[in-house]
Amino acid sequence: MSCNGKSQTNDNAEQPPVTDVSVTTISYGHIDKEIELTAVTAFLKKNIITAPNASFITACYVQPGTVVRSGQTLYRLESKEREALGEDVVGTNMGIVDVKATTSGIVADVQQQTGSYVTEGSPLCSIANTSSMVFEVEVPTEDMEYAKAGTTCRIILPDGRTIAAVLSTPLATMNINTQVQQIPAHAKTAFLPEGLRAKALLKTTNTGKSNQILPKSAIQSDDNMTSFWVLKIIANGSVKKIPVTIGNSNNSETEIIAPSFSESDKIVTSGSYQLQDGDRVRIIK
Repeated sequence: MSCNGKSQTNDNAEQPPVTDVSVTTISYGHIDKEIELTAVTAFLKKNIITAPNASFITACYVQPGTVVRSGQTLYRLESKEREALGEDVVGTNMGIVDVKATTSGIVADVQQQTGSYVTEGSPLCSIANTSSMVFEVEVPTEDMEYAKAGTTCRIILPDGRTIAAVLSTPLATMNINTQVQQIPAHAKTAFLPEGLRAKALLKTTNTGKSNQILPKSAIQSDDNMTSFWVLKIIANGSVKKIPVTIGNSNNSETEIIAPSFSESDKIVTSGSYQLQDGDRVRIIK
């Protein structure tokens, strides 16, 4: 009995470990090469509301962010003459002026509040035309060839939403320090506040050629990102290291230029950490 027990222990020790892995198969398509730029929301059209005459502000009906419609009363002003007459004009509208919105939109800023004295032409507030909202894409000088008017780009908002936008004519100024030029990109989207920072993805190549595609999780590399490989499951249930040449990639997928895989080849995606040629695996997904 003692000998039999010893023999059974040796048999268990000789069994190689098995690693649980998830796998995928090759798919086909193409990934456009893109550059990632910064885009900031801005309103191209703002109407500045000014005081029609020298007056005291007796009422302010708006605050930054207030949505207003054309003809809505924004301020009530009282002329300095009415102030001087005092009780003689009580009960009349003499010297009272209601300042109304000249367009619909959202109040971007309020420069004067109740109790202030303003001279003729002084700015009271500004109204942003919400339909004029654009993304100002900051394009470096060396990438201007990819940002011609009419070019489509993808805008990725901070919450992960992706919307399509179309570039228009570049603005006439350039940032002297960073040497980037702002190009308005028009997109159909719900209201967004001015100054929102997002990402703009701009295509630099678009061959349309169909290539092999694998998830990024299936591709491994050395520390210097100079050599790449995948682990393919072979007939005996072990893995084989296959060097690959990669092409374009995005956030989730990468093109495989060489070698060619069959659609039935099983490529390890997760569980491959420290696996070597010949290690046995068990597919769990």
